[in-house]
Amino acid sequence: MSKSTYRLAFQLFMLALLVTAASALTAHFLVRRTFERQLRGELESMVAGADLALVDAGRELALSLGEIEEHLKEREPRLLELLMHGGAESEEAAALIMPLAGLDALEIIGGEGSVLSSGGWPERVGLPAERSLLALPPDEPLLGTLPEVRGGRLGLLMKHELRLGSRALWLVGGRAIDERFLDRLAGREAALLVRGAGEAIVLSKNASRLDMRDVRKRLGSAAAGEIWRMQDADGSRWEARAYPLPGVDATIVLAADRGGLDRLLERMRNAFILLGAIVCLLAALAGFWMARSISRPVADLVRAFDAMAAGEADYTFPHSREHELQELIASVSRLHRALDLQRRRSVAAERVAAWSDVARLVAHEVKNPLAPIRLTAENLLRAKREAPERFDDLFRDGMATIMEEVEQLRRLVAEFSEFARLPQPDRRPTELEPLLDGIVELYAADTGIRIERRYTGGIPVIDLDAGQISMAFKNVLGNAVEASRELAGEGQGPLELVVSTALEGKMARIEIADQGPGFSAEAGRRLYEPYFTTKSEGTGLGMALTSRIIIEHGGLITAENRAGGGARVSIFLPLKATEVDLNELRADRR
Repeated sequence: MSKSTYRLAFQLFMLALLVTAASALTAHFLVRRTFERQLRGELESMVAGADLALVDAGRELALSLGEIEEHLKEREPRLLELLMHGGAESEEAAALIMPLAGLDALEIIGGEGSVLSSGGWPERVGLPAERSLLALPPDEPLLGTLPEVRGGRLGLLMKHELRLGSRALWLVGGRAIDERFLDRLAGREAALLVRGAGEAIVLSKNASRLDMRDVRKRLGSAAAGEIWRMQDADGSRWEARAYPLPGVDATIVLAADRGGLDRLLERMRNAFILLGAIVCLLAALAGFWMARSISRPVADLVRAFDAMAAGEADYTFPHSREHELQELIASVSRLHRALDLQRRRSVAAERVAAWSDVARLVAHEVKNPLAPIRLTAENLLRAKREAPERFDDLFRDGMATIMEEVEQLRRLVAEFSEFARLPQPDRRPTELEPLLDGIVELYAADTGIRIERRYTGGIPVIDLDAGQISMAFKNVLGNAVEASRELAGEGQGPLELVVSTALEGKMARIEIADQGPGFSAEAGRRLYEPYFTTKSEGTGLGMALTSRIIIEHGGLITAENRAGGGARVSIFLPLKATEVDLNELRADRR
């Protein structure tokens, strides 16, 4: 399969990967944000529930104290009478009534302020009641420490007045903030009660999983109402918030387990990874299938275009049945036939035009020597008829003129034949620099010219026609020597001519630079035209022949004037003709 097939498959694979990844990240973000909002909302509900729970606990406490009053008045009037008069038999009344009312603490205080009965601290009977209890506002629940032997338990306290005639006493009852309260408050989540900055003293059933050191640390740094995140020993994460209890140095920490969210997100990640792998695999397979179905006719078109570029006029296009590119292939096929017909017509027209120009130029070149030949022959005939005594002298001079003009015609015909019959290059592996060096040796003996050779020495063996390339080098080097010889003959002394070689990309560059007069504007424009020459005795076919040889070798020839004077001709020959883009090389030379 071609590179384009793999490239299209890879592009579809990457597209599927990006789409799946974007979808996974978006879904992951939305689900996480939704569940985090739900967790935070659940924490807010728990905080609001704590307020309601305290209100409900106070209401239940008030009902319990009311039930105790009703029970003493209606069912235990004798016990009430004993309490009013402070009899010893009433010391255990609070202990008997407290569990029946569902209280965690109960003290009965006389009107003078002494403890008549205590359900949780019997030793206090007969002693003055605690000031904190006496200071409680009647029938208003407040948070405080429950009156009991073990002490330290935080709970909700309420003082209720009980009157019998002119006598009165106080019922002080309390309900502890214990595990039952926190379990009812937290539900499936966790809650714990912390006094000051110390250890948690009461835990709900799920709160034992929390890291208490982390809780204490967070409580010390968290702002009011701030929700923080922590992790338990099992690795589960929790969202937590503190709820300071009013009036006491204690805080309830409410925590919502993120384990469900984390597990859901993990399952989503695994599902998206599996889905992404499947989608990417299917996309890659689809890419291979699409690339093969598309690249095959495209490859046929490319081969067709290459064939057209190579001049295969009889190239037959393949047919792709029921394919989207069939219409394009048919259109290109019609274009190919039209271009081939146009090319044939253009070639024919060019041949006619070329031969017309050649015929005109040859006629012009032939006419020049024919005129003196005709004139000489007419003079000889006239002398034979009118002055026989001078015929021998005139004949000798006239025959010299005729032979000179005939030789000029012979040279013209020879060069024209050479230009017209130049065969296709017979390429063979050739070392370029030794070939060039042998041609330079032919001109090295010229005393008016000093030839400097600057060879790179790194040019590999090239497949070329050594005879044709030698002819091209001789033409260029001969022109450079003649141009330099003209200035040397004008008294400017020996002139330097530089022949250099170098590697330039995938081309071998041969440069011949002289110190001659350079090219005129017209010569630079018409240098490679047949029969154009600036020499009095030239035929104008040398540079045209050189250009043709270089082009048929897949190369390029350029000519320009040097900045310091003189001309420079550069010849580029491909190391491997199929690897060279001549258009790119021409653009670089510009």
